[in-house]
Amino acid sequence: MIFRRGLIGLAGLLLAGGGWEVAAADRGQLDLPLEAIGTPLKPAPERIMTAQGLIRPEAMPMAVDLGMLRELRKKPPGQPLLLNNVLLEPGFAVNLEVTRVEPFAPGAQVVLMEADGKGGVREKKVNIPDQVILAGQVVGEPESRVVLGLAQDVCNGYISTESGLYLVASPADMDGPPVIYPVGDRAGAIEVMPKLFPVGVKDSGPEF
Repeated sequence: MIFRRGLIGLAGLLLAGGGWEVAAADRGQLDLPLEAIGTPLKPAPERIMTAQGLIRPEAMPMAVDLGMLRELRKKPPGQPLLLNNVLLEPGFAVNLEVTRVEPFAPGAQVVLMEADGKGGVREKKVNIPDQVILAGQVVGEPESRVVLGLAQDVCNGYISTESGLYLVASPADMDGPPVIYPVGDRAGAIEVMPKLFPVGVKDSGPEF
């Protein structure tokens, strides 16, 4: 399950640089009409408590609508969709125009390299998760960006709006729901700073 969540995040990262161009290309090839639906992400305030304690107040717990997720899985790659009334924080909702994107080619395999316990590495094939990847923008905001990866009770990605950046994240240990939260230095947002850590280098080569 942790692999599945990690792969959904990886797919989102693969799209982060060019997901909108891929989505536009797919949409142009299929020439599909825009289909308006609701939002697969629903506020779930009852999920604010986890085994680790309360979710921090800036973050809003969410739930993935499984019925809508099943419908999204039926949509072909390149299908443009209008997600109505996506709540980003209390009192602030947006409409998203997105396209379903398939980042993995037919027949693609994901191979995990892991230690074999003998000083070497071994390959382990990992099933591609049954996820739905959406890329697009906020309606009325041409400079905005949206990338979301959804699966059962999992959502990772981000929504960049004129009002600020919102991250959507699911805990890797499955202890808690997906959450959405504003990022930045404005009031009510979470300031995300890169975590600095020392890098040690061990020279095991011959001495000269």
